[in-house]
Amino acid sequence: MKRPTWVGIAGITGLMWNALVLFQFIGSVGRTEADFVSQGSTAAQAAALVSVPVWAEAGFALGALAGIAGCILIARRSRAAVPVLVLSLAGYALLCLGNLVQGVYALTGAGHITVSVVLLAIAAGLVAAAIHGTRRHILT
Repeated sequence: MKRPTWVGIAGITGLMWNALVLFQFIGSVGRTEADFVSQGSTAAQAAALVSVPVWAEAGFALGALAGIAGCILIARRSRAAVPVLVLSLAGYALLCLGNLVQGVYALTGAGHITVSVVLLAIAAGLVAAAIHGTRRHILT
């Protein structure tokens, strides 16, 4: 069976997106309140951002790494992409929950909320694409 165009597009664009998220995660490791303030955050925002729970930060890393692996699996037409991308979505959900619990969204506002919604929407879209591909026997 010829590979549908959407499989390559989903695999490559998803891979690029998750690589960007991984880059963001790596850049956030070890940042201090002073780092956030120097980049325009208020003292309260900076305090909340550095206080995000470790489990939420682990979710950030898990989301990005599993997202990269899942997109590679989509590009390789492997049905194993489904559980790996579900794991990615769960990781990103943990990150968002951590931000919510820590009060990050209340302090940072609509921009941060929008980024989180987009992050979850893309992760959910990749899961849906992988499920669709599995049901259509495109991912085997």
